[in-house]
Amino acid sequence: MKRLVYLFNRSAILFSVLLLIVFSLPACSKKQPQDNIIKLGASFPLSGDNASYGNDARQGIELALDEINASGGIKGKKVVVDFEDDVVDPQKGVSIMLKFATAAKVPVVIGSAGTGVTLAMAPIANKEKVVLISPISSGAAVTEAGPFVFRTCPSDAAQAEIVVDWMLEKNLKNVGVLYVNNAWGVGLQKAFKKYFEAKGGKVLIEEGTEETVTDYRSQLTKLVSAKCDAVYIPTYSKQGGRILRQAKELGISIPIFGGDTWGAQELLDAAGSASDGAFFVVPEKYEGKEYKDFAKKYEAKYHTIPNFNASSSYDCMHIVAIAISKVAESGLPVTGDNVRKSLQESSFVGATGLTKFDQNGDVLGKVFGRREIRDGMAKSIQ
Repeated sequence: MKRLVYLFNRSAILFSVLLLIVFSLPACSKKQPQDNIIKLGASFPLSGDNASYGNDARQGIELALDEINASGGIKGKKVVVDFEDDVVDPQKGVSIMLKFATAAKVPVVIGSAGTGVTLAMAPIANKEKVVLISPISSGAAVTEAGPFVFRTCPSDAAQAEIVVDWMLEKNLKNVGVLYVNNAWGVGLQKAFKKYFEAKGGKVLIEEGTEETVTDYRSQLTKLVSAKCDAVYIPTYSKQGGRILRQAKELGISIPIFGGDTWGAQELLDAAGSASDGAFFVVPEKYEGKEYKDFAKKYEAKYHTIPNFNASSSYDCMHIVAIAISKVAESGLPVTGDNVRKSLQESSFVGATGLTKFDQNGDVLGKVFGRREIRDGMAKSIQ
C-alpha cells in the first residue's frame, strides 16, 4: 500500500510539473516588453545653475518622441529615452556615457549641453561605437571630437566672428575679455581674439574665471582700468547675470557682449534690470511653417514659448529617429556604427530649418543672430 501511495504522489507531482510547463510555454513564446522598445540615452544638466538647458532640451525631445511614437514608432517599436543629470560636470558625463555605452548598450546618446561634458564623453563614444549627438554644445573643438560625434547647433567659430564684426561696426577697437575657464569659454576666447586682432582690433586684457565663482568685481575692475572700449564675456548664463548686476553696481557703462548662453532665463533672473543693454548672439530663429507648427504644439504642451535649445533638441530627436528607421528598414542591426553611417546620409526639415551634417558631424547652414536685452527681453538686432 505504501508503494502505491508513493507512486500515486510521484505521478501527481510529475503531472503538476508538466501542466506548469505547458501553461508557461505561451508566456515564454511572447515577446518581452524590451523587444518592442528602442532605448536611447540622454545626458543633460537637469539640476543646478544650468538646469534650464537640460530641461528645455528634454521638453523638445519628449515632444518629438510623442510624435514619433504616435506614428507607430520605428517599425512598430516604441522609442524611449533614458535621461540622466550631468550637472554640466565632465566627470559625471563620463560616468553616464560609460553606463549607456557598456551596460545599457544603447546605439545613441543625446547630449550634452556643456561643450566640456560632450568632449569628455566623446572618447567613450568613439571607442564603444555609440553615436553622441548634441543639440546644444557649440564649442569649436566638437568639430574634431571624432567620427561618432554630431551636433544640431552651429559651431562657436562662427559665433565669435559675428561678435567681432558687430564690435568693429560700433567702432569698438580696444576690448577686454572675461571668459569662463572651460572648453567652451576658452574656445570662444581664442576664436574671438584671433578674429578680432586679424581685423585690426586689439585685446587689451583677458581674464579667466571658474564656473563656481560668484564675485567678479576684481576682474571687472581690471577690465575698466585697462581702458577698454567694450568687454566680451562668454560665460554661462547665471554667471553672466551676476556679472551684469555687479558691473552695474560698480557703475560700469561700457558695452558688454556675451555668448549664446546669455539667452537663457537664468541670466535674466540673476541680473534683473541690470541685463538691459547687454548684447549677445544666439543661433538664428527659423521662421518657416515647420517652426510655427512645432511652436504651437510646444506651447500647448508646456505653456511656454520654445527657445533654440528646445527647438534644436526636437530636431535632434527627429533626425536620430530617421537615421534609426533607415537602418531598421534595411534589415541591418540598430548599432551605433550603422546609425552613424545613416546620420551622414539623413536630413530633416523641422523647428530650426534644415538639419543635415558635414563630414565632421557638424550641422550645415545654421547661423547666429544678434540680440540686445531691452526691458528684460531679448530683441533681434539687424
